[in-house]
Amino acid sequence: MFTSQQAETIILRLLSDFNQNFKDKTPSGIFGNFYKFPIDDGDYDEKRLIRYLFGGLKKFEVWDKPMEKINWEIPFYYKGYRGSFSHEKFGFRVYLDKKIIEKDAIKVSEEIIKIINKALKLSEPIVKDVGRLELSKGEIIINNKLHDIESEYLFFSNLSQIKEKKANIPKAFSIKTPPIKSDFKSWRESEYLADAAYIMFFSLLEHICILGLAFTQNNKVSIGEFARYKWYEKFKMIFSLEVIEFRDFYNYLHKVADNKRNPTSHGYLSKKNTIFNFYFDKAHHRIPMALYDKELLYISGDTQKVNLETLHSFLKLIRKHSKTRNMMFYLDSGLDVSYDKSTLIEYRTLMSLTQKSAKDYIENLCRNSDDMANMDW
Repeated sequence: MFTSQQAETIILRLLSDFNQNFKDKTPSGIFGNFYKFPIDDGDYDEKRLIRYLFGGLKKFEVWDKPMEKINWEIPFYYKGYRGSFSHEKFGFRVYLDKKIIEKDAIKVSEEIIKIINKALKLSEPIVKDVGRLELSKGEIIINNKLHDIESEYLFFSNLSQIKEKKANIPKAFSIKTPPIKSDFKSWRESEYLADAAYIMFFSLLEHICILGLAFTQNNKVSIGEFARYKWYEKFKMIFSLEVIEFRDFYNYLHKVADNKRNPTSHGYLSKKNTIFNFYFDKAHHRIPMALYDKELLYISGDTQKVNLETLHSFLKLIRKHSKTRNMMFYLDSGLDVSYDKSTLIEYRTLMSLTQKSAKDYIENLCRNSDDMANMDW
């Protein structure tokens, strides 16, 4: 693996045939006089780094929002061919001037896209170093996946209860138990589904904790350190054990967690599946990152049977309890959580608001977020 400095040197050499002529700006005549080619290989977030390659490393001028539906545009010359890169509302494209015939333009575009993809791959060590630095500072953005994970948990839980009801297995057998018609296949399926629900519950619990740290007054631990804590260490920092109800749930979960615990809940965070992001200034966007290099394996074991109704009641409790309801208002809104200093102050202020004030504040945030998402660039 290259160092960041080595990667920069190799990338600049790879991009040596690109230059920029400031006397011949193209923003944004690319629609009428240019051939259009999509850059659709690879990961969408990775392609955001095209801006870094040319604006950050090559020091090209970048035109932000030069026209409706265009986020940014970078004009260039490649081996004498006039072109432009653009990040548009629905993707990334490379444009080439129609002064060349289409057959040649297709060939040149394929060559350019191949070079870009190679440069993006080479940029990994640079981006990773920036990500490590941001993680060490705690400047992290967390994708709010609460509803996605909770939906999976409820799917397995509800299906388990349906299968259990269909099985018609008595709670206890005795000589006096009358003959019944039972479906042992459904009963076994119910058991498997209950285990799946339990695993998903812990994924949900840890996700709430990862998001919830931002709403606490705890300043002694960074989010990077916190993510590596065990579930019960996270729990105690988010849900005060001085609250009797939280302490009761904590004790119950400890009884059944030893072998059923799923360490991949917030352990396996690959580039494709991470909820952790950092803001890469030179790319003008947030970039997904990985906390761990290797997948942690789930080790199952036999423990006491899980009471799914108990798990359900915990989720109801944290949504109504005065200590956590404002936090859950925010998380239920679907908004992401940012661990930058100014936003953390806002979150902690939110926790002191009345129920109505908190709801009004969050609804306003949601409206602003929707307006930003729906606007034409």
